[in-house]
Amino acid sequence: MRADDGLPDFEMYTDRFQFERREEAQSDNAHALLSVLRELDLSALRREQLDLLDDLAATLMGLVSAELLRRDGWSLKPSWAPVETSPAGKLVPVDHAYRLVHEEDERWLYVSEPYPQTAATLSGLTALVAQGWHVDVRSGFALHYPGHTLRIQIERAGAITEPTDETTRGLPRPL
Repeated sequence: MRADDGLPDFEMYTDRFQFERREEAQSDNAHALLSVLRELDLSALRREQLDLLDDLAATLMGLVSAELLRRDGWSLKPSWAPVETSPAGKLVPVDHAYRLVHEEDERWLYVSEPYPQTAATLSGLTALVAQGWHVDVRSGFALHYPGHTLRIQIERAGAITEPTDETTRGLPRPL
């Protein structure tokens, strides 16, 4: 049921689900998911059910992001930035931290996925930029609880780009 409160509903996003403009995305699975979304009456769900759907949506976003990265040659490695560059929590809010390493050219990115931060905390990232690091802060691209955490990518030499047809989630696709 649609409420007239000005907030978005499924109909507001139907242009994103036009399969005829995305022929390569057509599949029985995609059509089944879209069918379920069209039939879902969010206003009839209890708060606990909405929280569960929120968790499921975040899980799906994280899995899709991970698969796109995997297909484009990136792998996740433990470890984080050198202590002399960024003592934990001083310049970068470090939470759910990992490195992304590209299998072909061995490029690496440091990634931290903290929950939302204040402007004062994020302003510390400018010190890294002054040291020659490229810093990119994005929402929605995190592997850990996307939609609820930020993805902060840090790299020495410009491997981070804006998402285009040649990139996946802001990371260059292999040549």
